Amino acid sequence: MTDYVLIDVFGPYVQDANGAPLVNGSIEAFIAGTSTPTPIYFDAAGSAYATSVKLNSLGRPQTSGGTATPIYAEASITYKFVVKDAYGTPVPPTIEPYNPAGSAGVADKGFTSVAQLQASSGNGGYETIFIESYYAVTYPSSSGPRGGHYRYRTSANGEPGSVSGAYVFDGEGVGWKISDDDKKSPICFGAKGDGVTDDSAAFQRAIDSGLNICTPPGEYFFSNSVIIHDRAGLRFVGAGADTTVFTASAAISVDTAAISALGLDHSAEYAKNCFFLITEYDGEFNRADYSARNHYFEGMSFNVEGGTGERLISAFSSPSLAHTKFKDILAWYCYALFHGWIFSDDTGDHYHLLFDDCRSIGGVHHVTNDYESSARPSIGTTWILRDNSIVITDNGYNFGRLNYVTIDSCSVDSTKKGSYALELFRCSGTTIITPGIETRYQHAGTGYGGGLLKFTQTSAVITSGFIVGGDRNATGSGSITDYDNGSGNVADSLLVLDSSVVDVIDIEGDWQVAASSTVYWPWFLKNGSVLRFSQGLSESGGYDSHFDVNDTSTAFVNRIDGTVRKITSSANELACFEATGDWNPVLADAASGGNEASLESASGKFFKKGRLVRVVAQLFNVNTSGLTGANDIFVIGLPFTVASHPGTIRYIGSCSMSGVAFTGTVNVTVTDNENYIKIQETVSGGLEDFVTVGEINSGTGSIWVDVEYETDQ
Repeated sequence: MTDYVLIDVFGPYVQDANGAPLVNGSIEAFIAGTSTPTPIYFDAAGSAYATSVKLNSLGRPQTSGGTATPIYAEASITYKFVVKDAYGTPVPPTIEPYNPAGSAGVADKGFTSVAQLQASSGNGGYETIFIESYYAVTYPSSSGPRGGHYRYRTSANGEPGSVSGAYVFDGEGVGWKISDDDKKSPICFGAKGDGVTDDSAAFQRAIDSGLNICTPPGEYFFSNSVIIHDRAGLRFVGAGADTTVFTASAAISVDTAAISALGLDHSAEYAKNCFFLITEYDGEFNRADYSARNHYFEGMSFNVEGGTGERLISAFSSPSLAHTKFKDILAWYCYALFHGWIFSDDTGDHYHLLFDDCRSIGGVHHVTNDYESSARPSIGTTWILRDNSIVITDNGYNFGRLNYVTIDSCSVDSTKKGSYALELFRCSGTTIITPGIETRYQHAGTGYGGGLLKFTQTSAVITSGFIVGGDRNATGSGSITDYDNGSGNVADSLLVLDSSVVDVIDIEGDWQVAASSTVYWPWFLKNGSVLRFSQGLSESGGYDSHFDVNDTSTAFVNRIDGTVRKITSSANELACFEATGDWNPVLADAASGGNEASLESASGKFFKKGRLVRVVAQLFNVNTSGLTGANDIFVIGLPFTVASHPGTIRYIGSCSMSGVAFTGTVNVTVTDNENYIKIQETVSGGLEDFVTVGEINSGTGSIWVDVEYETDQ
């Protein structure tokens, strides 16, 4: 019976010369030492690929139907494998001889250690060997090759048993080299990427070996954190967030003994749950207790859903980090994609960090820093988040004590009660561009639907974008406590400014209290906050925002027509764009201090939108006894003082009268900085005049007025 053996020489994917997947290439099989093709197989039953196999876009073997499969070889044959790119050009190294049964060649793992390779001879029949063990990793890392990787034979010759740069020379002086000196693959250091084998030690060896790490597609299981120390300029790139995945089933923590061996302060405080921990060491200038810097991480995801480590483990963690970029990183059910923490003595900084196209799903935080543990005004600067997204997390964009934060084209879809989609503490110079926020009451299930925005001691500009929250479906109680979790963090409103100065320009959305589309949760201002709100476009549904302004806080509402509405706590009854109510019109013979007429009845209504006021009044059966007949009549008691616009007329109105003797036509006028209406007579070809007390039939005369005017209130 023929045996077919799974071969492992290529790892989870076939590499090109740069360590990346060999896209659309091929593997050809020959009898070792000949050019005679021989079959290879895609299962243990001996289903043949023929004598070559095509590679897919991930560098993995595939059947003619396009299904990715492993490679099996006949146990009794010694093989030669030639790898070619998509154009048919061979890609070194050629693997020969390869004995699937393990009696010779690469499959028997060649050497147990680098030292064994250095002492060996008679390796002429090998093109590629594997170093099975590795030097014990100490910190700072010892120099020289590590083991746990593949090497290929070169034409270089050197001192037998020596090491020179990337070369290890065997006992006959033949040089053996890792296939790519610039880009290291963790596969070359023993990583399997099968989702079962603990690959954390292999990644530690890979990162210790160089600054350019290329991680192929695969699922990499970790049981220990990997320490990134003295690695300034590290470039750590996966094949994409959908294909390079890191997993853990339980909480994983940092080896603090290894940290202590580095000679760093606060070694015990490094005991964080994280996949990758970046130490406080500036490798660029070899300075301990300075921010690590100049790293680049791209194209990978971290998934801890379902295990005991769910929502406990961060993807990356550091007490002090600078000038570092994270791109195309996805965190599933992590504590945070990036956790910036500080030491117990309030040291550590995080500045010039860029998060580009990063995502968090189902976690506690997205990117965050431990600002609540610090008493310093600032513990970082220049965080830039661009095209990030957060879905069903406990918190939204939540950090503090940072200068010059930029949140550009980022979104939030549902955060938990008791939190805010945007919650910043003591962040100065913040810029938020085109946010997309939706966290409605229980939209994502029970426990979800917190506040929208809370800024404390923060200065910020928000431009464009949309914000959606509240209880549009009227499923809650209508109280602000619907959006809290008992912590009291969401207590004032869905949008809160506390000791903050904020400019808001052209924000659309709705944050309805309930199903009524005209009742919104207000922008709540307290502790001397200033809000400059440029209305621009109206909110969805055409309803304007409302404002609850307290203490010495002030809101300035810049309307699209160019007018400005100032709202202060001394006019809380006017603290919204729209207001209606009653007023009490009085007829008198002077603007103030005059005689007032008695009336059978009088009523008045007002409607105010922004600075525009419309008032109507009805005065029935005016009794002019005691009034001076020659005096003009005044309807006094306007609810809002007329605005001051010298040299311009900014009112319009009409008047109807019964039982009043007048000539020509009548109209109404208002006067700047006053609270009364006068009734004007206009005669064709004559001078304008005003209706006087004596022209009213006492006891039977009635007057109706309707006027619109501007106010500065």
